Amino acid sequence: MKKLSFLFFIALLGFSTKAQDFIQTTASGFRDVAVTADGKIWGCGTNGTVWYSTNGTTWSQTEASGVKSIEASNDNIVICGDNETVWVGDRSGARFQQTAATGFQDVAISPNGRIVGAGTNETIWTSSIQSPNNWAQTEASGFISVDGNDNNIVAAGSNGKIWIASINGTGWIETAASGFQQVSVAPSGAIYAVGTNGTLWSSYVSNRGQNWEQIAATDVKAVDLSDSKIVIVKNDGTIWYKNFFNDGKIVFYNQNTGATAVTNYCLENQRGFNLTPNWTHIASSGRYYAPTNEGALFYNSNTGLINTASSYDLYKRGSSTISSGWTHIVTSDGLLFYNSNTGSATMTDYGLNTISTHALSGGWTHIESYPGGFIFYNANLGVATITDGNLATITSSNNLSGGWSLVAPISNNILFYKDNGSATITDRNFNTVWTSNNLSGGWTHILNTCNGILFYNSSTGAGTLTNSTNLETIRTYNFSAGWTHIENIESNILN
Repeated sequence: MKKLSFLFFIALLGFSTKAQDFIQTTASGFRDVAVTADGKIWGCGTNGTVWYSTNGTTWSQTEASGVKSIEASNDNIVICGDNETVWVGDRSGARFQQTAATGFQDVAISPNGRIVGAGTNETIWTSSIQSPNNWAQTEASGFISVDGNDNNIVAAGSNGKIWIASINGTGWIETAASGFQQVSVAPSGAIYAVGTNGTLWSSYVSNRGQNWEQIAATDVKAVDLSDSKIVIVKNDGTIWYKNFFNDGKIVFYNQNTGATAVTNYCLENQRGFNLTPNWTHIASSGRYYAPTNEGALFYNSNTGLINTASSYDLYKRGSSTISSGWTHIVTSDGLLFYNSNTGSATMTDYGLNTISTHALSGGWTHIESYPGGFIFYNANLGVATITDGNLATITSSNNLSGGWSLVAPISNNILFYKDNGSATITDRNFNTVWTSNNLSGGWTHILNTCNGILFYNSSTGAGTLTNSTNLETIRTYNFSAGWTHIENIESNILN
């Protein structure tokens, strides 16, 4: 798969490349910053105090003092003191406990509680929130900044280089980056780094840091990010943030030409690519699918060929051939392959290893991921079923109208749409909660985004974003026409 120029992508997708601007908080006088998965912002002041905010406006001070760096995970905070000691606490900020570690200049913690630190002698050490007094030195040296997620360590060297390793500190790989002083990595594998000149750049673990893109921020001193928010400290001590990944990416693909575009879950941070045409299906290959960590799956039902790729830059990570003829591929907790002509179905893990096979009813026209399982709908019979992840039936209905052309989950509800502009939203038991006959007709795709429900018309390129309650219009788009596939990938957005 070869990448296409960014300008090509701009023309294809048909909307502005301007992502959400950074938003300034009320904070000032800070030197380091962190963010937890729930969006809470943490910062340590130039006077060594530690503060947190849930909205960027109101700040609460913790008991900690003498702190020079801070890092946060889902449930825990880890700080490095001016006296080079390491302390751990929970995300309430109510109490911090000193560990046995000394001689550190930077420290980080992953969502699963793995702690990694950079010593003042520029060595890298690992520990855990479960045993914070036990530390093991890795083979690495020459590093001044470090961060980690559940799978990898990312570190910036005193020479400005950035390296990636396994979470145990082995197998270090040098990236293409140079001239950096601080680095952060999200649970998803996104890497953000601060240049010695105060610029901000991004890359990804899945491409081993070989491709870097400059972010619209200057005068930056420190950065941290989760899968939904990035926060920075500027040299003037102010803290800024923006919501950017929003736990998902969206792929636009033209099966006839191979033209492809990728955005985040908010239709921002666009990238363009030129892929092979004729892929009949696109699906997520799983957020935690090794080795890509996040990925997209491309399948050709005529040949059985499958390619897996990084969802960040669509770099091909693997290729294999499976059975041809699958009519549906859906991601839940693993991958469901279904043939509507025969009713045969296979469940696999994200590595395409078979978990189970099933003889289902044939004729299902729509299958969608749903919290904890799948929605099956037969447009010819008006029958629908919700199953768990093992395809065991949870609830069914034989009383739905036939002829719905699009089916989409909306949180725990389900949206049914017809080409004539009629739509119905039901609960998980298929009881109607809202209905209308006044929508525009002709929509070919419906998709969840961070800001609402996206309706797209492949013939005209028209797009409309609505809320998820009564489908009131939020905004309209003028996309390029001709996209044959629009898919959410690498996210658990429904869970």
